[in-house]
Amino acid sequence: MNQDLGLDTSAALTVPCESNSPTSSASVAVPAAKSRRSSSFNSLTVPNAASHHHPSTDHDPLIALVVGNIRYDIRLSRLTSQPDTMLGTMFSSRNSDLQKPSTTGEYRFPERNGQAFAILAAFYDSDGRFPDVISFKYANPHLRFTWDNLLDECDYFQVPFTIASLYTTAYDATQARIENFLNAIVRVIQLAITDLCDVAEVRFETHADAVVWLSEDGNRGERQSPEVLYEVAPYLRSGYMFMRHERFRAKILDALTHQLKPSPRFILVVTPNSDDTWYDLDMSGILDHELLFGMLPGLPERPLAE
Repeated sequence: MNQDLGLDTSAALTVPCESNSPTSSASVAVPAAKSRRSSSFNSLTVPNAASHHHPSTDHDPLIALVVGNIRYDIRLSRLTSQPDTMLGTMFSSRNSDLQKPSTTGEYRFPERNGQAFAILAAFYDSDGRFPDVISFKYANPHLRFTWDNLLDECDYFQVPFTIASLYTTAYDATQARIENFLNAIVRVIQLAITDLCDVAEVRFETHADAVVWLSEDGNRGERQSPEVLYEVAPYLRSGYMFMRHERFRAKILDALTHQLKPSPRFILVVTPNSDDTWYDLDMSGILDHELLFGMLPGLPERPLAE
């Protein structure tokens, strides 16, 4: 299990700290272990993933943690926001007797791995969300620690990380692609309603952008909507992959024919071509006549006098 993440030890670590802007990221550089190759310090940036307003520094002091020989400055509120972790418990107001800083005001953990703790620092700075460790590794090539090192630090500091967490962001990205794809199809339907088109057809191909037709009766020669293509094309590019995989296709069709159904007349059909190089998504009965004609102004009951 002692697999090296391919990270170096010779640089200063820059850990996230707060800024007055809710969307900016700030950092403070702290020295790492001295390297035989160079006595100068480099710096790297750990992105600040938080996006909400930070408390004022008067009531939310920086806590100086020296893990191994690396110092991390983390806001008190960040630590206490994770009460089930060791540091969250240690720095809660009810456990002030556990808070015994050194004469320099630092809390020292000399036997721990400061390199691996960079992941935990990012966890606290991101409201309890683990960074993508692999992306973190490539973004911070000066750190060096093994998976065992990381798991040991998580175990010691009681931070809930497992190897399965490595793949969470990938699944989140897939879910986001499905949601964006559904939103794009709904947008096509919305634009069809705006243009009083009862039929919308989308073709998903293997190596090309989707093609969209809006029409009153399914006549593809009548109109292809460049507005629709421009707006939703980036999100429709996943369509071929989703249509080709049976379970994804079933999930998407179920959402469109139940939760997102635009009218009682709505019919949805998916048709592949013979060599499986494209799929057509045909949607008809889009217009809800009751809603559509109910919006028309009422006609007078008697004929107007000539």
